[in-house]
Amino acid sequence: MLRTIGFVNAVVLAVGLMTTTLIGGLQQETLPPQEEQAPEGVLPSEPVMPPRVAGQARTPEEWEAWQLVERSTRLAGKAGLAESFLQNYPDSGLTANAHYVIAQNCYQTGDMENFVVHAEETLEEIPDAPELLAQLSFFYAENGQAGQAIDRATRALDMLDRLEKPAGVSAAQWVDQIYQLKAEANYALGRAYLSRMSRTENRAEDPNLETSIEHLQNTLRYDPRHDYACFRLGFAERNSNNAGGALMAYGKAVVIGGVAAQPAQGQLEDVLSIVKVSMPDSEWAEKSVQEIIDQALVDLEESMVANQRERAQLIQELQQQEMQQQMPQGEPSGDLPEISDPPTGGPLGEV
Repeated sequence: MLRTIGFVNAVVLAVGLMTTTLIGGLQQETLPPQEEQAPEGVLPSEPVMPPRVAGQARTPEEWEAWQLVERSTRLAGKAGLAESFLQNYPDSGLTANAHYVIAQNCYQTGDMENFVVHAEETLEEIPDAPELLAQLSFFYAENGQAGQAIDRATRALDMLDRLEKPAGVSAAQWVDQIYQLKAEANYALGRAYLSRMSRTENRAEDPNLETSIEHLQNTLRYDPRHDYACFRLGFAERNSNNAGGALMAYGKAVVIGGVAAQPAQGQLEDVLSIVKVSMPDSEWAEKSVQEIIDQALVDLEESMVANQRERAQLIQELQQQEMQQQMPQGEPSGDLPEISDPPTGGPLGEV
């Protein structure tokens, strides 16, 4: 997913895995209408519209209209049908599901104003939609709405910790999406707390700054190539008077590339020039910009290897759980082979 830095006014989002729904779909089952039976001894009269039930159609016609949404294979097509569904059945029990489809299409196309509207409509009735919560938290964090960002991100992380992998979804796919969503939610928290940092001379001791750094580091644990997190972490470390941490974070943003690379390069050069003047005996004062970037590349590669190994361990645990669930009781389970180290050798290529 393409990200933008906060000093860019518009939030530009390109197509990526975060623009799709969480594997397994929205965590609410849709149901056809339930037939209303007349009480015994009472002749049926005019049909009465059944009460609204969340997740359930009220009439066969309404259910068939929703099935058209479900059967559409393109997100844009699904969103168009969902909009028609809302116009034709505004009191349906499936309106939240329709808002969800439209929200995902808006997010994918970069229509953030309407994304927020439809996402929040969805959450009114389906509050545990972790991908929407993570997406909203990112938007709110980048637009200076720290309170909303912290609320949505915290809810997303709580939901992700409790979410179980759906049957039929591979462990690798599940872990990949969970890690992406956790990275985005942690980034939103880091960005939000950073915006609450004191602007006084004592800001290095501000607990908001400390909390921000913690969440930005968590972001990079789940996604070492999160360029926004690297850039923001560089700024946070600079304000906490950690010159080395700032230089390495900015260096990684440069190595990763993307929209954060150019401003990160400028910040790296600025911090290094200050270090050379105010901390001439520091080991960092002896380094050049390129040497710092080279060191950042090595550190980034090591972080990626650690990330791959952590994911592999979690995938193995999920696979073992599935094997135990499928095996008849009383039969011994065979352990999967031990995990070997992931391949090394510069996964990022040349700088």
